[in-house]
Amino acid sequence: MLLKRQRLAKSPILTHCPGMSLREEDYYAPADLKCGDKFVVYGRTCLIYACDDFTKTWYAKNLGINQVAVQLKKAAPNLVY
Repeated sequence: MLLKRQRLAKSPILTHCPGMSLREEDYYAPADLKCGDKFVVYGRTCLIYACDDFTKTWYAKNLGINQVAVQLKKAAPNLVY
C-alpha cells in the first residue's frame, strides 16, 4: 500500500523516528488536487484523471472548481482478480 487516509506532505521529511524533525512540513490541500494535474507522492509522479460525482459536487460547492475528467492516451488495463 502506497498511501493510507492521512495528510499528504508535498516533500516528506523522512527520519528514523517519527517526530524527530524540527522542520515544518507543507501539505497538499484540496485545491492542489485537480483533474489533469500531476503531483509527486514519495518520489512517484501521479496524475488525477477523474473523480466521482460526490467529489465533483464537493469541489464545485466548496471551492468553486469544476472537475473535468482527462482523456488518457492509453486505455486502462482490464484487470481480473
